[in-house]
Amino acid sequence: MTCPNSESLSAFADREAPAEEAAFVRAHLSGCAACARRLRSIEAARRALAALPAPDAPPGFVDSLLAGARPAPWWARLLGEVRSGFLQPAGAVAAAGLAAAALLVFTHRGPAPDAELEVPAEVLVSAHERFLRTMPLAPAETEPPAPDLTLASAGGEGDVF
Repeated sequence: MTCPNSESLSAFADREAPAEEAAFVRAHLSGCAACARRLRSIEAARRALAALPAPDAPPGFVDSLLAGARPAPWWARLLGEVRSGFLQPAGAVAAAGLAAAALLVFTHRGPAPDAELEVPAEVLVSAHERFLRTMPLAPAETEPPAPDLTLASAGGEGDVF
């Protein structure tokens, strides 16, 4: 007769073994002293473990579990991807492109300062008209002063024109 394995004995001790397996183990234990000792050893270990006090969680353990359960913000996940190396090749390509663009922009030379620029008159007139439309208007005066049209004469009285 073959002896039951440790899993079967453990399930039997926990009363979780299926009915057929429990009947086989029960019948086997009546004739096998070695398996009976193993079963008593399993039961003693379970009783000893059950008698131990439950350990306290270390400080901050629950908070760290809850923080791990919350999804990280999108920017933190993206930063994690960059750090993990997933986006590093793309970042290197983007950095090289920006460096090339900066090189082109900052090394571009405009016309020489003493060179004369020819601008068509129509462009200048159009720009001036747009400028005038965008200028804030001066506040309107309430009433322009009336011009003094009297002339002083030798006779004392002035002629009005």
